[in-house]
Amino acid sequence: MTLIRLADTLVTTILIDSRIRQAADNPDDDTPDVGRALRERLQWDAKDRPFVNAFLLSHPDQDHCAGLRNHFWLGDPADYPDDGKDRWERRILIREMWSSPLVFRRSSKNHILCDDAKAFDKEARRRVTYWRNYRIAGDGNRIRIMGEDNQGKTDDLGPILVKAGQTFSQIAGENLPQFFTSHLLAPAPHEDDADLEEDLTKNESSVIMNIQISPSAYSQTKTKFLVGGDAEVLIWERMWSHYESTPEVLEYDLLLAPHHCSWHTLSWDSWSGKGENAKVSWDARHALSQARNGATIVSSSVEILDDYCDPPCIRAKREYQDILDEVDGWFSCTGDLGEKACMDFEVRACWSGTEFRSGVDSATRWQVQMIDYYELGEVLDGAEEDHLYPQTQALLKALRACPYTDVREIRKDKPGTIISEYIVIDAGDGTVDSGNLGGVRRRERLAVGVNPDFRVPVVVYTLRKDFPVLSHQHPPSPGGARVLCLYDSNWSTVERTWTPERFIARMFWWLRESALLKLHRSDQPVEQLFYMSPYQLILPSNYTDYAKSGSNTLTICKVDVGDSIILRADPTRPGDQSKLVRMVSMVVNPVGSPTLARYPETLGDLHDQLVSWGSDLYQSLHATVYDAIAGGVSAAPAQGQGVLITVWIPRVRDGEAERFDVAGYMLDVSLFDLATALDMLGPPDSKGLSHRSVVLGGVGGIAWRLIPLMSVEVRRALTAKAARDLSGTPEENSDIQGVLAGVGALGSVLADLWTRQGWGRWTFIDPDRVLPHNLCRHIAFDLYVGLPKVNVVRDLAVEIFPNWDPPKAIAKSILEDTEEIALSLSVAQIVVDVTTTLEAPRELARRPEVPRTVSLFVTPSGLSSVMILEDQDRLQRIDGLEGQYYRAILENEWGHEHLAQPLGDRWVGGGCRDISVRMSGESIHGHAGILSRQLRQSVAKSQARICVWESDDRSGSVTAHEIDTAQVHTAQSSGWTVKYDESLVQKLYTARQKALPNETGGAILGVTDLKTKTIVIVDVLPAPPDSEASPSHFIRGQEGQAEALEVVHKRTAGMVDYVGEWHSHPDGCPARPSELDENLLSTLHRQMSVEGLPALMVIAAKGAVGIFVY
Repeated sequence: MTLIRLADTLVTTILIDSRIRQAADNPDDDTPDVGRALRERLQWDAKDRPFVNAFLLSHPDQDHCAGLRNHFWLGDPADYPDDGKDRWERRILIREMWSSPLVFRRSSKNHILCDDAKAFDKEARRRVTYWRNYRIAGDGNRIRIMGEDNQGKTDDLGPILVKAGQTFSQIAGENLPQFFTSHLLAPAPHEDDADLEEDLTKNESSVIMNIQISPSAYSQTKTKFLVGGDAEVLIWERMWSHYESTPEVLEYDLLLAPHHCSWHTLSWDSWSGKGENAKVSWDARHALSQARNGATIVSSSVEILDDYCDPPCIRAKREYQDILDEVDGWFSCTGDLGEKACMDFEVRACWSGTEFRSGVDSATRWQVQMIDYYELGEVLDGAEEDHLYPQTQALLKALRACPYTDVREIRKDKPGTIISEYIVIDAGDGTVDSGNLGGVRRRERLAVGVNPDFRVPVVVYTLRKDFPVLSHQHPPSPGGARVLCLYDSNWSTVERTWTPERFIARMFWWLRESALLKLHRSDQPVEQLFYMSPYQLILPSNYTDYAKSGSNTLTICKVDVGDSIILRADPTRPGDQSKLVRMVSMVVNPVGSPTLARYPETLGDLHDQLVSWGSDLYQSLHATVYDAIAGGVSAAPAQGQGVLITVWIPRVRDGEAERFDVAGYMLDVSLFDLATALDMLGPPDSKGLSHRSVVLGGVGGIAWRLIPLMSVEVRRALTAKAARDLSGTPEENSDIQGVLAGVGALGSVLADLWTRQGWGRWTFIDPDRVLPHNLCRHIAFDLYVGLPKVNVVRDLAVEIFPNWDPPKAIAKSILEDTEEIALSLSVAQIVVDVTTTLEAPRELARRPEVPRTVSLFVTPSGLSSVMILEDQDRLQRIDGLEGQYYRAILENEWGHEHLAQPLGDRWVGGGCRDISVRMSGESIHGHAGILSRQLRQSVAKSQARICVWESDDRSGSVTAHEIDTAQVHTAQSSGWTVKYDESLVQKLYTARQKALPNETGGAILGVTDLKTKTIVIVDVLPAPPDSEASPSHFIRGQEGQAEALEVVHKRTAGMVDYVGEWHSHPDGCPARPSELDENLLSTLHRQMSVEGLPALMVIAAKGAVGIFVY
């Protein structure tokens, strides 16, 4: 019997004949269970009943309808009685019968019908009567009459009648011209020859049709399948007589050899009687010779032996083989299947670039293949379904309800293992074209595996042993089925929205996209060459040093065992007891985008794989090992000695290099053993050393090919460059030389951030040591308590990049006059002051040899952070910018609580300075991230910058307050340096202009540094309302001044104070003190000198400002 499954989305099925022997129903008999195999390939309806869309009985011999009553329901579908039976024992529904009245009339006249044939005839008559009564029929009551009867017996059946010579494309009420068209060639009544009509037997009455099948709805070519039942030589001679002028009618890609490869199909002579003297009927042979290129002829029979049996007949087989030799075809026999129940064929379109095993010219052909499948676990009885995992039961229900999946069986792992359950299915939703580039079949045998104990509890296994090696599959166990990689997210994320129905849809999506080779997106990196190994080996970042000739070795140790086994390779140290390995590294020729491959098991496998990709292993391996043993090598065993081979494979896309893939292989052999296998060692000398030699005249032996490999997924330790890439840190300015002054709470976090993202080359300077209270905010650990902070931060940086040039650590104050500090400052491009002191930034601002400086700090509340950055040319030094920062605090609403200390502080020791502010590490880390990123961006620009980032303690939102910077001016007076900025000057000019013709003035606010004798003017207060002013004098009042100064002290945490007075001069008067001003300045000096402070007077004249200190 022959089952045809079409490529439409519903997978319409057509069954031609039935031969299910009684022995096949006996589980104790070795006869293949054809009934089970048939049901496995059928669709099942919503009531879980198997069905065929159409059933053709080519003629009613027992060998064409055996088992019909036992395996098919022949009656009204409303009376179907098998719903309570085991699933695989339910009889198959026939939605539409294809029957010929001529077959039964001639058979009943010349031959007694078997019981199965009588049952079929009875059901056919019931359906014809049904149609005559209702003129319409649904599934289970449909019938199509193949060939008209004589004497007008079928004239009233026109809508369901197909006459010989006609074509049809409708099956069970569905029009399927894109996928199926059948040309009925026989039987036909022979009313023109009464004697012939009388003498025709059942065999000569067989239904003959040429079925055209399309691999997809879009294919322009059709595959032709010629089927002729048991039609013998008379009918085939008449076929040729009728179609000799149009032989394409008889063309075929697949022929089911008539009458089981009988000689009576091709000859009037008896094979058993005449043997080789039997003559071929050339007309019949011509009719059966219309094979297209690459055609296949199948004999549905027992094994064909070289004897006088008929059918099957060895002479007929030879004739068919001769026919096929002319078209490069293939002959097969079902008797050669052995224990297999069936032979599978698939129609595939020939796409451009697709290569078939046999060269064919036609655009479509049958690709013949005996399909082998993996078997997982053991088959379960239907009664055990109630005890399956809940997820298995849910999937089983969904798969049975899905019209595109056929549940074949349920399997389960053997007891004693981690129990997985498997639902074996045939799946195909019609969206995969036959002959696709990916090699995915329109219907695939898959298994849905369920195990709640696994990290991913539901997976899909590909059971076809020759399922293509495509991207996004997980590696198989040795000799096992592969697993589809369905999701790009962790299961913990997927399971939140997972349903069986969505899982099934995802499975079909994978098959569809893989068939088109579109699953791996074009913007993704080129796919890995090999499946991921269960072993992961982490190499040091300077691994190349260990691939050079010499005695350097690495020590391999196991780190952890989980989903994969993590190994780590570190430089060998004296006394190491773990496995010591020599590393051999090589680069092979570039490889483009081949499909994913299994990891090779031997060196020879690896070499062959690389050669298939246009690369090579042997030459590179030989050269590398040859160099590695330049000084000779000894056979003396070394403890745990081994070799690690790393193969660097340049990956290219469109001719451009994209990256290197690194494949790692552990060889449990010594370098001596590897060199010996490569035939490159001479005999040992007196010291036991074997020196390298060259094999003249070609390649050495093949022993190296047999060396087994243990594949490891190679991961390289992080490098600064890789860290920048992963962090999204631009390469520009990434190697900036910097000094980080202060590695306390904020400084240590900044150092950690910049180290981890590979930004800058740093010198850490800080005189302090780690104390216990530091651990709540510092990156140090308890074991570092008592050590210098710079040493701790440096050591932690080395732990991140052990093979990177470590940062320098100087456990001194940035202001100390040492050669080491001076050298660090001289090569630095930036000094980052995080000392939280006043003296460091102010002193650094005075030194011309110091590079550009920035001051970073978090305010006492922990809610704000500040950056004060000098310009590239240091025209706006840090101390002058400090005054502008304070002025912004005084002028803006955000400055009201900016420097407040709401949480207070705590004593952390017995000394007077052993006090620490209360602040969480959250504040430090949050603001460190902001300051780190903003500084990286800002140093790339030449401008000065002052910015405050204020966070809202409730919402967590952060607001940036950008402070405009102004040009800084410097004046000298009486040994003092006074710094003020252009914004302040313009403020004075504005106040003067507004008061004209009178003078005006007010108190000056600033910061006085007595050590450096520097006054930084921050701001001026407006004239009080009780002031006296005229064109020739100004006397500042007192109203509101005390209150205003109190606000200044509070907002600036006492940093800004009263430093002197300013007043304006009218037009025509210079910015120099008058006699009256001298008296006023003298008085001011006496008042300020009480506290030992200088007195500052500022005079604003037209276009000029005078600065005077007494």
